[in-house]
Amino acid sequence: IADFQALQHRLVDMVLATTRAESMVELARYQCDELGPAGAAAAIAAAKVTAGTTAAFVGQQSVQLHGAIGMTDESIVGHYLKRLTANEILGGNTDEQLTRFTRLREYPKNSENDCAGN
Repeated sequence: IADFQALQHRLVDMVLATTRAESMVELARYQCDELGPAGAAAAIAAAKVTAGTTAAFVGQQSVQLHGAIGMTDESIVGHYLKRLTANEILGGNTDEQLTRFTRLREYPKNSENDCAGN
């Protein structure tokens, strides 16, 4: 599969997106260690947005790369996409976290107890 240049480009895009999401999660972890959960609430929300967006992108691309077989019960790819979709909802979906991030950036002093997604 990796011999086809167009597929290689898709795979690289997927790796770059995953690396970006990992970096955002690491930044949120670092800020949580340094500032505590309340101080890192915006970074945590940003990490959730990036992780959710990346998961959807990588999952959908994986199904596309495998063709119709990607969504059959015999293929693990479709199962992973379903799991990614369920995980995206946990802790607030991407839209909710983006709204939260925006609110935290506009009113940072009100974010002291907002780490739980409230």
